Amino acid sequence: MSSPERKGHWGFTLIELLVVVAIIALLVSILLPALGTAREQARITRCGTALSQIGIAFQACETENNGFGPTWDDGECSPQINGSVEWMLTWVDVLHDLDYLDDPKAGICPTDRRPDEICEYLARGAGGVGRPRKFVRNMGMGEQERFGVRTSYALNGILHFNFPQDREADASRQVRAIDGWWTWFGSLNAAYVLAPKVGINPPPNPLWFPGGFASSHVGWRHRDYGAQTLYRDGHVRFIKPRIPSSIEDLLWRTVDTTISFTWMPGENPSRNYRDAYNQDPSYPYGIQQYMESPDPILPEFVTAWSSGGYKVLGGNNNYHPFGFPEELSAAWRTDNHAWRKLPNDPQGRR
Repeated sequence: MSSPERKGHWGFTLIELLVVVAIIALLVSILLPALGTAREQARITRCGTALSQIGIAFQACETENNGFGPTWDDGECSPQINGSVEWMLTWVDVLHDLDYLDDPKAGICPTDRRPDEICEYLARGAGGVGRPRKFVRNMGMGEQERFGVRTSYALNGILHFNFPQDREADASRQVRAIDGWWTWFGSLNAAYVLAPKVGINPPPNPLWFPGGFASSHVGWRHRDYGAQTLYRDGHVRFIKPRIPSSIEDLLWRTVDTTISFTWMPGENPSRNYRDAYNQDPSYPYGIQQYMESPDPILPEFVTAWSSGGYKVLGGNNNYHPFGFPEELSAAWRTDNHAWRKLPNDPQGRR
């Protein structure tokens, strides 16, 4: 005989069930952003760790090569042939190929969409300049090729030339490398990504905005437009740009260049590496014309500028002191089939 206390079956009413579902939905809506933030913070940390490894490798390279580090990449310095495709190796690959960096995947930021939208845009013809660039995540595995480059980090475009005069005394503020949309960057500004904040939408061509070739190559890809940054002294810091309130702010104040700079404290944040040699009075007049000239003969003012003058490696805009070791140039390594761990034949990089 059933107990008098147990009459019928117990269960949730429809209202109770709806309340439980609503509470679960509320908790999910609260927790998901927090989980997303935690995941991105983990990616930011991994990105900084990767850049720290690259910084250690770079310093070891400089120590063993009389202060010289690798150049940006072979694709930027190769002859331009319309219709062809380049499979570039990069300055990070140089560090790996010479045993300074164990894992070449240290050159990949975990937040990089491989490629980021702007990197893909540039790689499809560099914004209308040059020929297409492609890469695969793992070479020789038959993977689907993508427009873009093999590394997520951009090398300071002015330090690429390895001129001693470009190294500022305060190595703790001069940027060596940074999250990038290409293999090198020309200046520290976030004008392209922040242009919609002041009503410029869509933003202009990322290749030229706001002030010249390569102005927008810094990859502000992390949360709140942040970027992990490697300085010349080897330390890594996460920096975020200022949100502009006017077009003037957008062009000149998105990054405090007294704290982080490419050439010198307080520099114009929309300059590119060519500007440094035309506007900086510490450089002789005409150096830009020399760097962009196809004539390999060293002009008098260049040879007089430094004992021994300079030499050309890999094409225009790739000039270095005569004491620079050729094997640190990605372009020279490709031209001379000098890669050891990585394919010398560009077609083998697919």
